[in-house]
Amino acid sequence: MNKCADSFYFEQHNITITQKLNIIMWLYYILLPVTLYIIGSIPFGVLISQGVARIDIIRKGSGNTGATNVARELGIKWGFLTLVMDLLKGFSLSLYAPVLFPTLGLDCKSWD
Repeated sequence: MNKCADSFYFEQHNITITQKLNIIMWLYYILLPVTLYIIGSIPFGVLISQGVARIDIIRKGSGNTGATNVARELGIKWGFLTLVMDLLKGFSLSLYAPVLFPTLGLDCKSWD
């Protein structure tokens, strides 16, 4: 028999389809948003300024951790990197909106 690992685990532990769906819903509606919140709270301006120049960007310039302050204090290259990292963070997290809220019509299938 060729079974995938999760099916084998669920069969060995007598987990019903309802329990399997509860586990999946828990992952989607609890674990995924918490993980996305944690990822969204990463301050790339602080990490880049600490890693590159060993300065506290919050105490320099405007006190903001954003790309503009990083560019003023560390140079345009590091400010641009901060901007790109922040944009990628926001964009990648927004890709999960259709997963979390499928009834809002954010999936491509509802556009047909």
